[in-house]
Amino acid sequence: MDAAKAGMGGVWFPPGPAVPLSIHPHKKNSLQEPCLWRAPFLEEIQQAIVSSSNLLGDISNSDLELCGTIAHDNILASTVPVTHLTTCNLSDNTPAVVWYTKGSTTTTGPAVAYLLQVSSLHQHHFRYKPELHHIPGVANTMADDCSRLWHLKDSQLVSYFNVKYPQKKSWKMLHLRPEMHSVLISCLLRKLSPPESYFHTIKRPKEHGISGVRFAHQSMQTPMFRTWPIMSRSFKPSDCSGEMAESRPAATRTELDRWRMPFALSARNFPAAWGPRIPG
Repeated sequence: MDAAKAGMGGVWFPPGPAVPLSIHPHKKNSLQEPCLWRAPFLEEIQQAIVSSSNLLGDISNSDLELCGTIAHDNILASTVPVTHLTTCNLSDNTPAVVWYTKGSTTTTGPAVAYLLQVSSLHQHHFRYKPELHHIPGVANTMADDCSRLWHLKDSQLVSYFNVKYPQKKSWKMLHLRPEMHSVLISCLLRKLSPPESYFHTIKRPKEHGISGVRFAHQSMQTPMFRTWPIMSRSFKPSDCSGEMAESRPAATRTELDRWRMPFALSARNFPAAWGPRIPG
């Protein structure tokens, strides 16, 4: 996903082939084709964005990016059932990734805090777990086009994507629910809306069965950690192994997968003592 002065937008791809850590409970309602979406920002929002020509603004680009990330979640949750699923999101804005991952912020002003509260309520309401990873801006071209090409109508943008980013199935345009669009704009304007104002129209999918829905086969072993291939002992680093690999625009789900970071324990150790130590 991406956000700019004019608006926000992004793309969603169907899930890939099933792997040991990938469970798809609602196969009949799974996303079947790649989707794109976008939503504009009001003129009031655009005039309040901090820039070199507007130093007195009180809305940063990172605020817009965080707003777009929440809208990105809502687009998927409003399209297909995401209950008990983990979604993978990519953003090229580092502050938004940190805020979203931690679920908190140390910045002044209520806008980010309000957005994070809406995000937490949204995850609790739809019962899903989102992951947000960083993607270099030069590789995030599809989302950039969604948030910037406002001179194109929706049908023209879909045609543009079918030509520039061709997939096995044609692209599909999705739209942000007006209720969610309104509450996100209110958060940017430092106004908090009650949850029932943007969740009351959502109905969860009915799940029938005496013992509930079984999401994994009984014989399936779920590993506690992801395993990654061990490099061969005969491997020798090349002369340019210390150089940064050049990032290229990503145009498929496979090319986006490379930016999903593997799970790893935090390198930060627990403190030896909580608070000041008592002498002796």
